[in-house]
Amino acid sequence: MTGQTFSLIDYDLTVSLGLQESAEEVGEVGVSWAKGVAFADTIEDFEKLPSIPIQFNKI
Repeated sequence: MTGQTFSLIDYDLTVSLGLQESAEEVGEVGVSWAKGVAFADTIEDFEKLPSIPIQFNKI
């Protein structure tokens, strides 16, 4: 999930870390497609996280 989510923020960083292919390899359309898939996967993964109730202590 990290590589995909990070590619939405800084695609070149994820390429330098070896988590994504470079634009030269996949082309600009491939980068756009990868970002679209990354966005969908990120939203899907966040939906799976349990919601954490916040409790406030009364003083």
